[in-house]
Amino acid sequence: MSVILSPFQQHRIKMTEMQQKKQNFVDSETSLHIVIPELERDIEYLRTFGDDMTERIKYKSEVILPKWLPKAEQYLQVGQIYPNPIFVWCIVWLFDTGQLDHALDWAEIAIEQNQNTPKNWGMKLPGFVAKSVFDWVETTAANGHSIEPYFSRVFELIKTKWRIYESDKAAWYKFAGLYLLRDENGTPRATAVDSIDTLNQAKELLEQAQWIYANIGVKTMLQNIEQRINALNK
Repeated sequence: MSVILSPFQQHRIKMTEMQQKKQNFVDSETSLHIVIPELERDIEYLRTFGDDMTERIKYKSEVILPKWLPKAEQYLQVGQIYPNPIFVWCIVWLFDTGQLDHALDWAEIAIEQNQNTPKNWGMKLPGFVAKSVFDWVETTAANGHSIEPYFSRVFELIKTKWRIYESDKAAWYKFAGLYLLRDENGTPRATAVDSIDTLNQAKELLEQAQWIYANIGVKTMLQNIEQRINALNK
């Protein structure tokens, strides 16, 4: 005996089927190409916000990420590895909206997969991630807040795995060294430190920064550290 469905029930079933198709839309490299034009339209629309960063971030958080995150999540669940700009752009937007845990988790996967940044970008994904976190670290430290666990997490990856520009890599070592020398106002000063061990740690980091990139600008601070160590040893 067949069941006769009401128009409302038929509509609900149809909508459920459409939703399931939508969720399963990006399940291969072939189907990815179908939605790329839509992704590009969203990227272009974001440019219409101009310099209004607050509205742009709000739109990314409330509209763009809820729309594209499920497709990136599905890509990861399927387990097939191929160039996926949706995955990469979601990582970019997660950083833009301050969701660092999620962004870094996915960034590490994307870098392992050798995912590419957009064509017109001048840096690869490790460089973008390093710069994004470094900008956050500088701002957070300047405001007197903790930079952990993100600083140590990314710094370790930069030291052991990721290849980025020498000047950028040196900047991480420089920041790490100067951070050990901060006084109560957050200003790096060798005379603010009484521990010779800490001074030697800072010296080692700054020397590494100088070795990586000679023009990183740590010569004066290295001299100050040496003077401070000599003074404490007297």
